[in-house]
Amino acid sequence: MTLLSEPDTAQFRSGYYDLLARLFASEPDERLLHVLREGLDDRTVGATQVHPAMGEGWRTMAAHLDGDVLEDLTDEFTRVFVGPFGPVVNAFESFYLTGRLYGQPLVDVRSFMGRQSLESAGGEHREPEDALAFELGIMARLVGRQLAGGDADPASLIEPQREFLAGHLLVWAPACLADIEGTPGAAFYRGAALVLRGFLEVERDFFSEEGGLEVEDLEAARRRYRAPEFRGPIFDAEPPSADNPSGKPKDDA
Repeated sequence: MTLLSEPDTAQFRSGYYDLLARLFASEPDERLLHVLREGLDDRTVGATQVHPAMGEGWRTMAAHLDGDVLEDLTDEFTRVFVGPFGPVVNAFESFYLTGRLYGQPLVDVRSFMGRQSLESAGGEHREPEDALAFELGIMARLVGRQLAGGDADPASLIEPQREFLAGHLLVWAPACLADIEGTPGAAFYRGAALVLRGFLEVERDFFSEEGGLEVEDLEAARRRYRAPEFRGPIFDAEPPSADNPSGKPKDDA
């Protein structure tokens, strides 16, 4: 049995994907705060042993979880991801790959979901399916399938996870997390970004030990999605020459 196939590893991955999806989906509520505070010291120690960034992230979040903090965390979420005049960080794959929302990357995420029979969660998420929180939720559901796989071949349940990480989440999420970490006013969510960054690096290691993980470079992905440059109404013009000094198409010369 490989490391990724082990139930303990799958439980660890499933738990983190579930929690991180909730952290980035919307402003926190009392129930989430209770989950975050429960066993926080032990979780921080354990996370530090797994990856230094995860430990630092939990320590950073812990510093902002004492007392009546719900309003402060809600305000921070709004400043970072919503903003009074638009979000500081647009946490969507389409935005990071094309500079626009609702682009071809969203179509490709939906296509992946269709191939994997992952129906949209409907009202559970208010954002498009290429939102950071939604993509973390996709991974949580894929790992959940692995946990409930029964007699299914483990490799067949792990391969879709590899495909989604390499083709989507790991392509753009690290850049997004770096932006969150560097956002003025991000405190608690800087910690959340650190935890996720460290966790995704652990994910890379897991898959590298089991057949590798070929993640497309961010700039290469941006070039692939970039629309051809608009050349204007004279795009059919030929270079001026002795036979055609105006450069107009010959039919119009």
